[in-house]
Amino acid sequence: MNENSVSRFKVLLKVMDIIYLIGVVLSGIGTLALVGLTIFINSVSEGTLNKFLQADHSKVMMSIGGLNYEFTKSFISEHLAVNKGLLISVLIIAILNAVLFLLMMWYARKLIHKLSKNEVFSNNNGKFIETIAILFLFAGHTYKLMVSMLSMFIDKSLNLSHYLSEADVIRKVSYNLISLDWNIILIAITIWFIGRAFRYGAYLQNEYDATV
Repeated sequence: MNENSVSRFKVLLKVMDIIYLIGVVLSGIGTLALVGLTIFINSVSEGTLNKFLQADHSKVMMSIGGLNYEFTKSFISEHLAVNKGLLISVLIIAILNAVLFLLMMWYARKLIHKLSKNEVFSNNNGKFIETIAILFLFAGHTYKLMVSMLSMFIDKSLNLSHYLSEADVIRKVSYNLISLDWNIILIAITIWFIGRAFRYGAYLQNEYDATV
């Protein structure tokens, strides 16, 4: 690696540090906003919440497989009945996902700081990477759970399954809230393995220094 490559890498580290700093700030703001929204929704009655969602300015949309569906005002006014408890459950899962993402950004930024100080193969860096792998594993599955629960919330709030069953469009509806995503698991294992490789590199470096 020549001096130009090293200079470019150090510039890249500075850019990534700024990006992750922005990520930490935005994740923190988003988490606080979700907490505030959860507290607000918990403080209002279910009837008030439904009136607000049925207002003329509100829109109810659902995304399935990349297709976005926006429900008409007439359908919303006739069928919308929000379950506040289910909505709060969705928001709690969203808060958990936001916290996990915030921690990922935080540990990634700590790793970048170590690299910018020319500390590459060290136990701390390996632990940071392993922690990011574990957080990624949980964040990936909590995100999938959040999306599934949000779809279930929209379905139950609009009584959509019952409506489609009565119209003889679908036979039945089932919810698959908890499932293992092997892509997420494989990526997490790969990241964790890289962290272990960093710790092994630190061990070899210490052994070499002790021998010399």
